[in-house]
Amino acid sequence: MIDLEKYPAEYRPLLVLLINHRRKNPIRRRTLMERAELSERAVRQTITDLVMIYGLPVCYSVQKPFGYYIAETDEDKEPTLRVLYSGAMGLLEYYAKLRDALVPGDAVQLTLRPVGDYHEWRKDMLKEITEKFKMPNLIVGAHDE
Repeated sequence: MIDLEKYPAEYRPLLVLLINHRRKNPIRRRTLMERAELSERAVRQTITDLVMIYGLPVCYSVQKPFGYYIAETDEDKEPTLRVLYSGAMGLLEYYAKLRDALVPGDAVQLTLRPVGDYHEWRKDMLKEITEKFKMPNLIVGAHDE
């Protein structure tokens, strides 16, 4: 059971709405906004704070039924963790591409790779980032094996 007194007063309107929502019956962001009388930005920030500061396992579903819910098990967290992981890998890939991008005035010899080498490059890049940032157990997608 969630003790509302443990949380700052400004989070309670959203918590009251989230309390009874689990993986099978999430609550949509729009509903949270309307009922708590908060902006979309405020809802997102409050949920981020609940997870990052207070460790409350607030998850979201990007498949039907859509919405936010409080996880009761590690299994309940998996769909959200997969989405977050995918987004994080996309950002790291963007980081690596931008880092390696040429800027005007660079005088370098370009080596063009055949299109088929992209997956090999991605695998090498993920390995490099994993080592550089000391990220243990970085999961490599099935298409990277």
